[in-house]
Amino acid sequence: MKIKSLITSFLLLSAPLSLANESNFIEIDIKKMDYDLPQKGAGKAGSLDFSSVQLSWDGMNVGINNTDEVFKSEIFYRNRYFGIAGKYLNLGFSFPEENPLSKILSLDIEESKFLINPLFFSFNGNKFRIINDVSNLSLTKFNLYCGGIPGVDMTKPDGIIKGCLTDSLISGKDEGDLAGAEIKYDNKDEKSPILFSSQLDQVELRDNKITANVSKSAVDIPAFKIEAGETVVSCDKDPELLEMDGKKIAKDCLNSLDVVSRKILFTDRKEETKFFIDVEKLKVIDEQLLFRSPTTQMLSSDKGTTLSNLTASCYKDEETELNDMQGVIGDCFKKGNISISRIISDENSGKFEDLFRSIFDTNVDPREIINETKSDIKNLSIAFQNNKMILTARVRVLVKDFTITIKANVEHYPEENTMVFNVTKTKLPLGIKWRWLLMYVLKKKMVGSFISYEGNSITIKI
Repeated sequence: MKIKSLITSFLLLSAPLSLANESNFIEIDIKKMDYDLPQKGAGKAGSLDFSSVQLSWDGMNVGINNTDEVFKSEIFYRNRYFGIAGKYLNLGFSFPEENPLSKILSLDIEESKFLINPLFFSFNGNKFRIINDVSNLSLTKFNLYCGGIPGVDMTKPDGIIKGCLTDSLISGKDEGDLAGAEIKYDNKDEKSPILFSSQLDQVELRDNKITANVSKSAVDIPAFKIEAGETVVSCDKDPELLEMDGKKIAKDCLNSLDVVSRKILFTDRKEETKFFIDVEKLKVIDEQLLFRSPTTQMLSSDKGTTLSNLTASCYKDEETELNDMQGVIGDCFKKGNISISRIISDENSGKFEDLFRSIFDTNVDPREIINETKSDIKNLSIAFQNNKMILTARVRVLVKDFTITIKANVEHYPEENTMVFNVTKTKLPLGIKWRWLLMYVLKKKMVGSFISYEGNSITIKI
């Protein structure tokens, strides 16, 4: 079960009553709730301790204060039943279909408050954790608010989902709390294991827009780790979408993405390399992927290489997912342009390592540790059209600068993460062979061991 299903199950559980009158509401202050799905499929499933319950229902007002924990209760579970039983409290909820909790292995809530009425839904607290067979989602110091839609009852499960998809806000529990809301998501699916953590300032879903402000985040998968500092993300959402369709939400968002993230650190565990990327602009619009980075740095054990003013403009098919790197590369080969103003290398890799270690805790500009006058490659330009490439650059060989041109046909093997450039034509200084020039540049500039050549072909694995 993915994160979408976890959230849907919880929302279904949180609205067992119908409060059609707009003045009706239920407010529950939970001290602590521990739920674990019974191993035998039925029986005792945990405990519930709440501070108070306020209920207003068609003119009837009920207030319960759990003084001295007299209403501390146990939770019971059956396939179509959820019950709470204590010395002075017995409540039971029957479900016409499968119990929403059947998909949840564990649910922990601490110091949290629910407020549900027909017009809006609110949930905030210190801790919320929900686990199923492959996923683990936790929130710390969070606030969730969902507004309503005229004519839609937010006390019903489908009403909560419609309202949250149309007007919702996730933020830190306390206004001005610099920590924001902490989110952790651990997916142990064998096919796509991932550990995601984020310090959220705010996420908003409005009628046709999704926006997020993130203080820091990290994505950890077996071969790679990606860390990011302050990030601003926005994208489009279908205003007509009123049901939980994670695939459509993701597709619409990734085809209209706009990202600014000035500090990203990418670690390749296999190649033992690191990449720092200053993303000044990452935008998807009208089947185009636009990218601009003032500084991109690559680090291996023996050298650091800086790409200055990297820009890219590539075709992006609507069906290509942005996290499918090979798909994005294949689209760019169909039509794309890449330019880099300068490439600078430094064999003192230690100063890059020191910089990367503290990059998120300081305001240092990574360009401060390099000497841009020592650039051996300038004005690099690469154009792709229908899997044909033209590369031009100003290259310094020994003590002199030369303009070079290389043309090649591109073969792309996405299943093998491989691309092959078959060189068809070169324009180089008299007496210089392109293979010698290639190895000269690779030795000085590139990090990792993913580039090789044979005959007139250059092979890159990425």
